[in-house]
Amino acid sequence: SFKGDYLGVEPMSVGFEIIEPLPTPTPSYDVTFDADDGAPAPTSQSIILNGSVAKPISPIKAGFTFAGWFASGSFVTLWNFTSDVVTEAMTLYVKWISEITIDSVSNQEHTGVEIKPIITVRQGFSELTVDQDYEVDYSDNVDIGTATAEISFKGDYLGVEPMSVGFEIIEPLPTPTPSYDVTFDADDGAPEPDAQSIILNGSVIKPISPIKAGFTFAGWFANNSLVTLWNFTSDVVTEAMTLYAKWVSEITIDGVLNQEHTGGEIKPIITVRQGFSELTMDEDYEVDYSDNVDIGTATVEISFKGDYLGVEPMSVGFEITEPEPTVAQSPTPSPTQAPTPSPTQNSSGGGGSGGGGGGGGGTKASPKPSPTPSSSSSPTPAGPSPTPSSTGFTLRFSDVGGHWAESDIYDMVARGIVDGMGNGTFAPDREITRAELVKLLAVISGGDIGGEASFVDVPADEWYSGYIAWAEASKVVNGYDNFMFMPNQTVTRQEMAVMIVRYLDYKGIQMPETGANYEFADGDEISDWALEAIGTAQRTGLLEGVEVEQNMRFIYPKNSTTRAEATTVLLRLIKRVD
Repeated sequence: SFKGDYLGVEPMSVGFEIIEPLPTPTPSYDVTFDADDGAPAPTSQSIILNGSVAKPISPIKAGFTFAGWFASGSFVTLWNFTSDVVTEAMTLYVKWISEITIDSVSNQEHTGVEIKPIITVRQGFSELTVDQDYEVDYSDNVDIGTATAEISFKGDYLGVEPMSVGFEIIEPLPTPTPSYDVTFDADDGAPEPDAQSIILNGSVIKPISPIKAGFTFAGWFANNSLVTLWNFTSDVVTEAMTLYAKWVSEITIDGVLNQEHTGGEIKPIITVRQGFSELTMDEDYEVDYSDNVDIGTATVEISFKGDYLGVEPMSVGFEITEPEPTVAQSPTPSPTQAPTPSPTQNSSGGGGSGGGGGGGGGTKASPKPSPTPSSSSSPTPAGPSPTPSSTGFTLRFSDVGGHWAESDIYDMVARGIVDGMGNGTFAPDREITRAELVKLLAVISGGDIGGEASFVDVPADEWYSGYIAWAEASKVVNGYDNFMFMPNQTVTRQEMAVMIVRYLDYKGIQMPETGANYEFADGDEISDWALEAIGTAQRTGLLEGVEVEQNMRFIYPKNSTTRAEATTVLLRLIKRVD
């Protein structure tokens, strides 16, 4: 609106905008980082007043652990990227400390509750202290699988970034059962068993019973005072231990004469001896009879007790015959040979003269050679010295009648090769010993038995000493690595084959191969060292095996040889050489 000199001019107008006040411009500041040779070094950031710094990637420095960014080089104030703000240009300084490591955690067995294994945190060779330097938090630590332990640092280690370590929770492992060594002290018996490693509360495997000349094995005992007999069935191992062999003076059983059939149980008196003394029935041993009613072979089983507890059971057989007298034959001597006398008997115990000496009967042959043929019988240089057959049998045995080897046994008796047990029996089914078989071979050979054996278990005054000396000199039989011969050990069928083939080699005998050519059904059981000998014995007809069914024969190489079997095989040898 106008006035004064411009009075009368019409009013005019003009518009303008009233606006919100403009904000005061906010200053910005540069934030830089000093990584102190760590890498990567973060780039600088431009941060407005009261703005937050973006946390950079933590650098790495060999041999050190990153311990955070600090607001000053004195490393007093740790920068908190969440709550701290920028008010001026600044530099953040990295803190380095000696490298921190965490020990690995072994597998943990599942228990059904939280598992919190001890976590070990180290700085160099020093261990950090839990709750003072760090805290641990566990996760997934109940069920089977992978669990985790999270370690967060504090105190002097505030700023060190959290670390973690994993561990496995596994099915509980079975508790390992401890094992203990069980050794054996055979007290000069042989073979001495090898040590056994037995688990806690496990049973010891019963070893082969050792042999000791002049003694009977009486069991294994849990202490050297020989008080507690070890029971291999029920006793168990709870610690390392030694089992000790107990020996008693040799025990023998008198042979039993034939008994006449009565229709009822027959229980002949059994006499068990230890040297010159008789053991007492029911106090020292018990007797059990079997097959003792009908006509045939009966058996008496002797089990020991009391002071003889531990002695292994023994047995003796006897024949139940028709109740009629047996008429003995009177032999008629050959004009060129007197009847073969039986070896002189004594009562010193320890084995009879039968089939070469040792074992049963309670009697023992004097150590002198069996009679040899008169000068009218010329020995065959390439084979055994033949003995003329007599016109009758000097000996008749109560336990041979009806036996499959009866004819062979009496033939060998007539030749002066075998005799009986000294009590009217031959014991055809008893196992033959090494000493007995050696005697038979020595008698057939007609060799010198006046020597002395070098084996530690062959005393010079034993009946078999001269025969074993002959076998050692002729290399028909070897001893064992411990300078033992083991004269009373039984002979397996494959061992017999080896001994006989060695005898043939010693005598230089080449026997014709007249035997059948077939494979034994159990040939894979023959030991490698006996294969060649059994093959030779088969091809020459000395060993034929047992025909179980048509076209199937068994040799039973590891079965013990009986006195009847040895007698039959040696008779074949004599006849083939003759």
